[in-house]
Amino acid sequence: MSVEERVANIESDMGHVRSTLVDLRSDIKSVQGEVKDLRGNVEGLRDELHSFKTEVAKEFGSVAKEFGSLRAEMEKGRTEMEKGFGSLKLWFFGTLGSALVFLVAFLHMKKLL
Repeated sequence: MSVEERVANIESDMGHVRSTLVDLRSDIKSVQGEVKDLRGNVEGLRDELHSFKTEVAKEFGSVAKEFGSLRAEMEKGRTEMEKGFGSLKLWFFGTLGSALVFLVAFLHMKKLL
């Protein structure tokens, strides 16, 4: 192969290389645009996630507060029930004592007659 043929082959190969480089540059620019869009989307997702976390924390705090109020109300009710049960016990034993006194008095009166 002569030098001129070699030079012609090299020039042809260089044309293909240049064409490939142009295509690569175009692809790189396209990918850069897509990466930029992706970064924007990721940033948006981060903002949404942060907002979601904030809302969950608020709701958790609200639920914890309500649970604390419920516990306080239940404790108050339990205390009132214990007081009521104490009154019921007092009434029951008072009534039982009165019935026993009445029974003893009745039996005592029966003996006297």
